[in-house]
Amino acid sequence: MTQTHFSQIGTFHLVTNTRHHVPWCILPGIPEIIMDNLIMSKRLYNVRLYAFCIMPNHVHIIARALEKGISPFMQSFKRNTSWHIKQLLPPAAEIHESPLRMMGMKYEYVMRHNKYLWQKGFYDERIKNDVQLSTALRYVRNNAYGHRLVAKPENWPWS
Repeated sequence: MTQTHFSQIGTFHLVTNTRHHVPWCILPGIPEIIMDNLIMSKRLYNVRLYAFCIMPNHVHIIARALEKGISPFMQSFKRNTSWHIKQLLPPAAEIHESPLRMMGMKYEYVMRHNKYLWQKGFYDERIKNDVQLSTALRYVRNNAYGHRLVAKPENWPWS
């Protein structure tokens, strides 16, 4: 179902998921692409980035959108990230060496035959005050720890 984002200006906790929840976001080289595209999109759309956390199959972002709104920022981020990640993928002949193949996933279906690597749309929660912002920041910073991916929140490299 397509989501409607009524409020475009303000501070938001955003979550975008990978298509079919395939955990490709932390494969070698991909977190760097995601971070580079976050920075590029924030500059293009005049968005203040407070925090982010790249998880295996989704990304949390806390950002403040100004005059251009949050949807164009997210569309740019997801479109450009997909394009750059697809440039990183090995040719079909090298599938047997792919980290995705080693993880037992349908490499061709997910990464090559899908136009989009991300799920349609994104989830957003408008942050209305400093207490809510503080809570969201703490949640995002501790997300990998909460999923038991690290022993301490500060050990997660992509947050």
